[in-house]
Amino acid sequence: MILLLKSLKLIIKFLIHRLLIMLRIRDYINTSHYYQIYQSNNLHTFFGYYDKTPFSKNCEILLAIVSDKKNSPIKEPCVAHIGYFNISDPTKFIPVGETTTWCWQLGARLMWYGEKHNLIIYNKQINNGYGSLIQKIDDNKIIKEFNFPIYDVDKNAEFGLTLNFSRLGRLRPGYGYINFPDSTVGQSYPSDDGIWICDLKTNTKELIIDLESVVNFEFDNNSLDTEHYINHLSFNPSGNRFLFFHVWNNNGKRFARAITSDVHGNNLFQLNEGRTVSHYTWKNDNELLMTGYGKSGFGYYLFRDLSNQIKPVGNEILKSDGHPSYLNGGNIITDTYPERPFNDQQILKYNLNGELSSIAQIHSSFFNQGEYKCDLHPRCNADYSKVAVDFCSQDRRKIAVFTI
Repeated sequence: MILLLKSLKLIIKFLIHRLLIMLRIRDYINTSHYYQIYQSNNLHTFFGYYDKTPFSKNCEILLAIVSDKKNSPIKEPCVAHIGYFNISDPTKFIPVGETTTWCWQLGARLMWYGEKHNLIIYNKQINNGYGSLIQKIDDNKIIKEFNFPIYDVDKNAEFGLTLNFSRLGRLRPGYGYINFPDSTVGQSYPSDDGIWICDLKTNTKELIIDLESVVNFEFDNNSLDTEHYINHLSFNPSGNRFLFFHVWNNNGKRFARAITSDVHGNNLFQLNEGRTVSHYTWKNDNELLMTGYGKSGFGYYLFRDLSNQIKPVGNEILKSDGHPSYLNGGNIITDTYPERPFNDQQILKYNLNGELSSIAQIHSSFFNQGEYKCDLHPRCNADYSKVAVDFCSQDRRKIAVFTI
């Protein structure tokens, strides 16, 4: 009976989705802002997570990932092409390389490397293992290869942070990789797994925070018998401290706490006590905006690192989860998950006067769920005049760039 009800629910969703498209009751994008759509040959075209920008600093180039993979869970390695669009030409994707080390949510951790307009770094299999490389996009020349994947790179492009992408992929499908089996299966918090600092000059890495130490750090002992893992590594703007999420499941529910550390794995500080967090962004070296539960319920909260200062941000109107980033002057850009009844997502702008405005409303497929969901993940260019989002229409991912 339960299986029948689930099947009927999916059939109803499918019929509603197709009817809306056929009758054009809902346009895919509703906005008063100018925008362009970037896509390559009707293939999946996207970027990945919201914590990195696809825009070059001069806003002439837009990085992207292209794949013909079906919109479904990734069960075995498959090729994705790494490349870019010239901002002026949204139909011409220029490939520079390829990788089988990618996922729907985090992509290949493709990002700009350093201050130049022509260097990128992304994850790829190197020497029969997870690795990464620095590449020039003007002549496709590979500058350097690393024997480790990267999750984040500091401002000076000297150090990186990484984790066990196989454990992450197993315990949080859609965020890690499946190229190689996870050797830590069944281990709740292995002492030889955790967070590594990577020296990008010497191509070496060092385990600076292990999972056993994380669990032993100010943690509730009621959740020790489950498997714990790390996600969301993020340097602060100057690169002297970083954030990470300690994640675990309890009775079928996912919980996460946000912890900061210096680059040596010392001076750990737990930001959220007792309640789970969801998304994050650094406002400056000492403050982080995060979504999650606080004294005012679920909302956006500004945390001060190494202190107990927590301030709600827009809690009267910012009540749903989103992927926030700071704009100039402390304004915030964020998004929403699909909302009823038409499964619409919104790109939102919140200013310091407490005003919330919608930049765009985008229809989302009812079938983008689970590990292959397509969140908008808004990302801005250097002068905050444009915002890029991933969205899915006609079962294909595309990138939309709005002038704001």
